[in-house]
Amino acid sequence: MDEDLSQNRDRRNSTLDPIVEEDEDELVEIDTVRESSLYVNLSDITEIEDESHVCQFAVCENCGDELLLSNQYAIKTFNTLRDSSPEPTADKSSTPRKLKKLAELQDAGLQIEYRCPKCRACNDCLKPIEIERVSLREEAETVAINDSVQLDLQNKRIICSLPLRGSEEEFLSTNKPQSEKILKQQCLKYFNTEMCQIILKAFQKLFDNGHAVLLKDLPKETIEAIMSKTVQHFIPWRLVFKDSVSTPARPVLDASSNTPLREDGTGGRSLNDACMKGRIADMNLLRMILRFVAGLYAISGDLSQFYNSFKLTEKQWNLQLFLFKKDLDPNNETMVGVIRTLIYGVKSVAAQTEAGVEKLADFIQSKYPDLAELLKKSRYVDDLGDSKTNMDECNSVTDKADKLFKMFGLSCKEWSYTGHAPTEKVSSDGISITIGGMLWLPELDVLMLRIPQWHFGSVSRGRIKDGTKIFEGKSQDDMEKFVPKSVTPRQIASKFLSYYDLLQLALPLTAAMQRALRKDVKES
Repeated sequence: MDEDLSQNRDRRNSTLDPIVEEDEDELVEIDTVRESSLYVNLSDITEIEDESHVCQFAVCENCGDELLLSNQYAIKTFNTLRDSSPEPTADKSSTPRKLKKLAELQDAGLQIEYRCPKCRACNDCLKPIEIERVSLREEAETVAINDSVQLDLQNKRIICSLPLRGSEEEFLSTNKPQSEKILKQQCLKYFNTEMCQIILKAFQKLFDNGHAVLLKDLPKETIEAIMSKTVQHFIPWRLVFKDSVSTPARPVLDASSNTPLREDGTGGRSLNDACMKGRIADMNLLRMILRFVAGLYAISGDLSQFYNSFKLTEKQWNLQLFLFKKDLDPNNETMVGVIRTLIYGVKSVAAQTEAGVEKLADFIQSKYPDLAELLKKSRYVDDLGDSKTNMDECNSVTDKADKLFKMFGLSCKEWSYTGHAPTEKVSSDGISITIGGMLWLPELDVLMLRIPQWHFGSVSRGRIKDGTKIFEGKSQDDMEKFVPKSVTPRQIASKFLSYYDLLQLALPLTAAMQRALRKDVKES
């Protein structure tokens, strides 16, 4: 072995200075080489005792020869260098720094990036968005979520099952009494109020579209299958407000509500605890907006009841029960409803809907590549935004999208085009619509910032509390009179950050505001 090493060293660059030390058993020699010329599996450790920590070969970049090393030889070499090294200095050529750099380079060469479980040699896994490393749990959850979504071509729908982290009995227990208490609170709060009709309309929309159904209206065998399960999980609901034309307020299911704990220690968790979250890798709002503003003619669409378009397998209907009273009258009979689709409020549905649309895009990729690109790159959740060079291309892609959506139970509320005024379905004023947190005036093809309401009150469940004063002035004097004399840095930051400007259209103004805010925070 020593003869081979000697021959390899003779072929190296003559500028390299060998370090030679005599030992009774063997001669230990190593060259002080350039920072990247010798690759040894050293890692960031101060001493090597276990032979398994060291590779049995290294490669010299100068000559390209492999240096065959015994584990014993490499261990002694490293420890000898460590013991003979001087104290760390600022000199970049010092031995400790070279050893550290050597270890870093070796570690960089051994990084193992993420590959799909089905095929570790799959080229699809080398997409830039997928290269980042993920934990084993994220990987397993992502696979389970993808497998839980299937395209049902025969029945023209997308069918899903909730990806559970274990058996439903392990996490959940029947929680009807707890859900009844929350239902009673909501009925007492909103019965005979202006919000009552909004709640009733939202539930009626679910019933009319077949997304929800009363338990008593199901076939007898289906009712028996649900009630025979160990767990009948009822999801409590509460009213949440939203700045939307079609749904200004909606009852949102609280899947994070814990169920009672059984005597044997099972249950006591929530549906969100039982469901996998997964990982959404390819949802990019900025990319959609950039594609929206790039072409001469823009199009915008909004998928109707997006989550509800994905059907839930009948075997898990017992996990999505809810309670309801006619007219929200606290004195009326409590009815049991069943949600037969994915629903907002459940942790797994965001990743599942993204996986479903991705599979839909892959399904049509070969025949309609432009439509697949629209679904993959010009969509953010249920918002669609894209642009083309002419109006014919816009009409073509939207016509194909409508046909595809109809095949799988999806639908677009309304398409808006450059040069055409939006309809009342998507616009509250008949002039503008929202896209990417901004306002778009389709008839003029102008993109504007949304100016939020100015107030110093609090917001509860998306709604400003009653009695909160809203700024309606138009001058600097009006502003000075409105703003309280004592304002905290948190309130200042809150008001500044309420302006959402993804494309930085107002950067000349907001840059000065950012400096003033930073200065104020430092001084306070």
